[in-house]
Amino acid sequence: MSRPTRVLLLALAAAAAVAAIVIALVGAGILGRGDGSGGVDGTTPGAGDLSGTWVSTSVGSTTPHPLVDGRPIRIQFSGGRIDANAGCNQMGGTASVTGGRLVVGQLVQTEMACEPVQVMDQEAWFHALVDARPTVTLSDGRLVLRWDGYTLVLDRAADSSPGPRPTVPGPGSPSMNTIPETPQSSAG
Repeated sequence: MSRPTRVLLLALAAAAAVAAIVIALVGAGILGRGDGSGGVDGTTPGAGDLSGTWVSTSVGSTTPHPLVDGRPIRIQFSGGRIDANAGCNQMGGTASVTGGRLVVGQLVQTEMACEPVQVMDQEAWFHALVDARPTVTLSDGRLVLRWDGYTLVLDRAADSSPGPRPTVPGPGSPSMNTIPETPQSSAG
């Protein structure tokens, strides 16, 4: 066999190997299929790509679910953690991107009741979002979370440096709406 033929066969074998790897990555959900799950329409980020603060801009779905006016969903990723506010309570927990999905550990949160009632509905909806392990993509500089027919679009906040996280009580801690007792000063 001539040298050019061997080079051609090696190149074809290498191309077939690359194609097999791409097919395996698409099948595993690591590369997108062009259906909005990553790849063609957006890239599947790693957890480090999400670092910073993101603010909701829209929610799309087959059933409308508008964001409460003046109460955007804010999500901050830093060091394997997620801290969020969906309009009322601060919440936080562990977070990672696995197989193109956002995987959030159990969230701890403050326990305030807020008005209007739609804010509390928005929080319940946000909890359903993180529990559903949505697909996560970055598209045109926007963070896009998709699950069960919904699409939540978030823009990076103007000051998206990780900075200090909101204070979220841990298990067994008093909630943030508890006022600590302070000693009374004696007037003399």
